[in-house]
Amino acid sequence: MLTLVEYNFTPFVSFSDHMDQSTSVDLMAVAIIVNPKKQIYTSNCLQDLQELIVVNEEKKPIGLTCWGHFVVNECATITKLIATTPIIVARRLKVTSFNEISLSTKIDSSLMINPNVAKVQTLRRWCTENETFLQDPRMNKKTCLESMSHLIKPQLHLMTPINAIKPGKTYWTTTSITITNSTQTLWYMVCSECKRITTTDFNQAFTCIKCTKNATPEPRFVLLLTQSTFSIFYILLSHVL
Repeated sequence: MLTLVEYNFTPFVSFSDHMDQSTSVDLMAVAIIVNPKKQIYTSNCLQDLQELIVVNEEKKPIGLTCWGHFVVNECATITKLIATTPIIVARRLKVTSFNEISLSTKIDSSLMINPNVAKVQTLRRWCTENETFLQDPRMNKKTCLESMSHLIKPQLHLMTPINAIKPGKTYWTTTSITITNSTQTLWYMVCSECKRITTTDFNQAFTCIKCTKNATPEPRFVLLLTQSTFSIFYILLSHVL
């Protein structure tokens, strides 16, 4: 007996409701950019990853980071088909705060390319009608990343006082911002490959024991956040600046 799969695709404007939460989202979109493959060290091992930029009728591109076997299989196929604006259907994706907001595959995610699904035909017709938009040379990675911020909407009902903020989680909050140290060092040194933080000074010789690469500076800026009578320091790192 065959079971029909019910698809409930999440609107792009609703992704922020799931950001850094345990919930998953389903996606139907057009792949418009395939970025080069990368390898990074995670807490367990060296892993392959590749980022796609995808868009739908809402015209708000977003990044989708594919990990592991998705790079070897699905991303390789999408790379070959990218000139034909392939449509992807992905299930059980994670919404993260990386690059302000982005999507990521998980162990239990699935990804189909140009599947025979009724809703895909509707999106294909939209692609045909919006060919000029999809092929606009200004639709590059920088433009796409800038548009991702428009997908973030403040969740006013979930605002958290800054004295309740704990490490390792994502919060919405409102504060005043102060620069308390105008002479602070505006970078920190990391391995150019795996991005592990080092204690190396600028231009000092360094070889990473993990990947044998040299150290490189990454931007960092320290701010003071104040809410009523409580204050905490906030560090802006390179992917935010």
